[in-house]
Amino acid sequence: MIALGAKLLALVTGEAGKGLLAWFLGPVGRYVAIMIVAALAMGWAYHKGAVKERGKCDTASLQAELRIAKADLRIARNSAADSLAKLNETTESERKLMEKQNGLEAELAKRPQSGACVISPGDARRLR
Repeated sequence: MIALGAKLLALVTGEAGKGLLAWFLGPVGRYVAIMIVAALAMGWAYHKGAVKERGKCDTASLQAELRIAKADLRIARNSAADSLAKLNETTESERKLMEKQNGLEAELAKRPQSGACVISPGDARRLR
């Protein structure tokens, strides 16, 4: 690397370098140097703009994903609340049925035992 730098320095300061240096310091060389600097500046500005716009696109995409995730969470919470309400309702219904069954079993236990299973029409209606 040092050898390359020494060769470039010798090229610029030597006989060949004087002609090259004179060309760059002349009107054509200045024009070319200005064009190179302008092209580099435009390339740098384009790159910065592209990076900025890409960031905006990524931000919009992430915001959309966040909105979807929040909506999914809201739906899941509502579904859980509905399920809990149905579970409570079912548990209450089951409790009432168990009370009714226990009452019927207690009533049947009070009856005298006979060899035949006799159910009255009133009992049949209540058991339905």
